[in-house]
Amino acid sequence: MKIFRVLFLLVACFLSGSYAIAQPVPPVISPADGSNDVWYYIRFAERDWPEGSEGRYMYDAGDGRMLIATQPLAVSDNLQWKIVETGTPDQYRIVSKNGNGIEYHCCMWGSPITLAETIYGDRYYTGANSTQTYTIVPNIDAHSAYLQIKMINPDGSIGDGIDKNLDCPGFDAWYDDTGNSVLFEPVATTTLTPPSTSPSLEVSQTSIGSFSVPAGGSSSSSVIYAIGYNIPDATIAADFAGDPAAWFQLSRTLTTGSDGALAASFQIVFAPPAGTAVGDYSATLTLSVVA
Repeated sequence: MKIFRVLFLLVACFLSGSYAIAQPVPPVISPADGSNDVWYYIRFAERDWPEGSEGRYMYDAGDGRMLIATQPLAVSDNLQWKIVETGTPDQYRIVSKNGNGIEYHCCMWGSPITLAETIYGDRYYTGANSTQTYTIVPNIDAHSAYLQIKMINPDGSIGDGIDKNLDCPGFDAWYDDTGNSVLFEPVATTTLTPPSTSPSLEVSQTSIGSFSVPAGGSSSSSVIYAIGYNIPDATIAADFAGDPAAWFQLSRTLTTGSDGALAASFQIVFAPPAGTAVGDYSATLTLSVVA
């Protein structure tokens, strides 16, 4: 009888423990007519970029721009999202408070498209006329405490998910993994605390190496990312130094809005004048904030 009691207690403890795993809370769905919107911060709970920076909150950088992740910001409409019904069960649009939805540009080998900025293959971006729909399902295995957001394919099947990229502030397509784990944090009851209130500006790549230019043409560097916080309503000045400095420029203007956040891609363009002799030309780039 004593043996039976011991075994029973062990089984009881095991069973009670199996119910202790936290279950992810799905978001409340907002009606399509906008009559009762429920806003969320979408946090990628198991991955940030750069690692340790808390850059894990989904951020709308604007119509035709790459969907990015930033640190938590004290005040920003760009971090607020609603999950909108479409009339088809379990299929939703994800729309920011700015009115932009989330689109996907396929694929890893796809050619870039030019919108407000260059969108490279296998990247999510935001668009005012977005029609892409998604479903929200539990993540699996070691990530089962979280949800994931998966695309609905044109044929109605479920595709890959929104995945926090390992190497840049953007998102790519993947599924059932660390980078897919999301939590929906209600704006009404959540207070975001930035890691710092000090101005900061950095790039994710400090050396771009060399790149060749065809005769009479121009060429661009690999993609570089500028990351900044607490620099509201600013333009980022690009100062090139060196004898051929006038032949270098950025591929785009870098600016921030009222929330002071920046997570943007750019390239360095080298365009020497016609007749420039073949040779090596170098310059130093300094980025600075102009309020």
